Amino acid sequence: RNLRAWIERHQIEAVLSNWSATPKMLRSIGLRIPEDIGIATLDQKPDQGAVAGIRQSHEPVGECAVEALALLMKTNQKGQTTIPRTTLVDGHWQDGPELPVKHSATKHA
Repeated sequence: RNLRAWIERHQIEAVLSNWSATPKMLRSIGLRIPEDIGIATLDQKPDQGAVAGIRQSHEPVGECAVEALALLMKTNQKGQTTIPRTTLVDGHWQDGPELPVKHSATKHA
């Protein structure tokens, strides 16, 4: 009850979550997806079908990790680094039926 009241009070239109139970939870409080609220995931998995959200690039991330480790081993680097390095591997957006179709408003001159 409290969650539904909060969603309605704040006019929440969509939820972005990495919890797989989120759709079930929203339906359990009487919300219809996507009619009442849209939902998308931060880590869309291939076995989830056509779920809206970000499909992470897990294989390229693993490849980058192996390359980084191989470089550390080749250059005989050990222990914690003083300046951490990061690598970004983009995921990509996948549309799905959990998000309503939104049409952007067009201004007329």
